[in-house]
Amino acid sequence: GAFFMGVGMLLASVITSVWQYYLAYGILVAIGSGAIYVPVAGAVSKFFTEKRNFALGITISGSGLGQYFILPFMQQVVESKGWQVAFLYTAFLMLIFGVGIPLILLKGRGLPEDAGIDVRKVGKEKETVVLSQEQGKRSAPRSMEDYTLRQAVATAPFWAYFGMYFMVCFVFDGVIFVHAIPYLTDVGFTGHSAAKALGYVGLIATVTMALFSPLGDRFNKRLLLTVLLGLHALLLLWLIHIRSEPMLWSFVLLYGILMGAVWPLTVSVLTEIFGSASISGILGACTLAFGLSGLVAPWAAGYVFDLYKSYNPVFYFTAVMSLASSVCAYYSRKTRAMM
Repeated sequence: GAFFMGVGMLLASVITSVWQYYLAYGILVAIGSGAIYVPVAGAVSKFFTEKRNFALGITISGSGLGQYFILPFMQQVVESKGWQVAFLYTAFLMLIFGVGIPLILLKGRGLPEDAGIDVRKVGKEKETVVLSQEQGKRSAPRSMEDYTLRQAVATAPFWAYFGMYFMVCFVFDGVIFVHAIPYLTDVGFTGHSAAKALGYVGLIATVTMALFSPLGDRFNKRLLLTVLLGLHALLLLWLIHIRSEPMLWSFVLLYGILMGAVWPLTVSVLTEIFGSASISGILGACTLAFGLSGLVAPWAAGYVFDLYKSYNPVFYFTAVMSLASSVCAYYSRKTRAMM
């Protein structure tokens, strides 16, 4: 994924026509971007079992930190040296860090057993036994709870999770991050204040992913996710009534905390249901919900606004969706047959 993004950015730095931009950025960079998240989340889920949610929280928070620090830097590069140089710098960053670091750290070995590590439970503790290179080449036996993608798709919990993931992405990414700024400017805030507020939501979520994710290792992940998505519905109803700066920044703080707490749980819950053996394939199938929501949500919200000349119906609908996602999260659990 990082290789495709790096090559796409590199080609984008020397484009001379629009079709070249579509090819370099719209196809190559898009392919790379879509290929990065799932393998990273899957690899972390395989390596970490006892504190998986904490590990995922730290991992996913990296994306927010990148946006917070790198995007302003690249904007300065665009203003001082031009967009071609900015694309070139981004390409080098992706190829050096995105491709180089995984190769150096993992040396092409993406699974615990491939790296010569066997994690066994002894009572309530865990001990890590480093196997010999010959033993490490042999795959460790999988748990009976590990599902293949085909087996997972045939279960009701998979589709409950798929529905939950679709609705969460619909609201978070398709509506809030696309329409929050025009909504806030419509109700009286300046464009600068609205953009700043949205930026701080991402920063707070990033910090929360690292700080609050241990809660997911201490409590029932599925029930915690269910409660958080229910609270999300209340925050969306509150958004409709925001008219002052204190209300706005209170919302930003709470929404950022909630978003940061939710994202690591969405991966760790899936791993708890189906095991880690095929988690990348199962998570990849579920990310189809992200693509579908991204295709539908921004257009649907804009259409409703054009129809009613108000964002209120949009946020009422997303609040209902958030409640529905909470119900789906509750039923994203192992059935008796799966146990």
